[in-house]
Amino acid sequence: MLMDIMLLSNPVVFGMASCIRKLSKQLADYLKIEEAWKIEIASMLSLIGTFNIPYQVLIDILKGKIVEREYRNMYEQYPETGGKLVKKNSSIRRCSHHY
Repeated sequence: MLMDIMLLSNPVVFGMASCIRKLSKQLADYLKIEEAWKIEIASMLSLIGTFNIPYQVLIDILKGKIVEREYRNMYEQYPETGGKLVKKNSSIRRCSHHY
């Protein structure tokens, strides 16, 4: 459900999260980490907190452009926003400490 929200709200962020997941998986495999699937899930959800930032504003932030302070604050708080969303979902709560 959370991944669907991210995909629908911003396919670019979904693509970025997919790249993060791929790199995390490679690193976890290299380090032979047990339960690496938790890291993969956390990686995919790492940007879920950006869902409430308008698409074009997020693109501008990622390009280093200056945006209104309200949007900059939303961006700076996206890890906390995402963490709250993840913790509300009981099926992935166990992974939230990786987030």
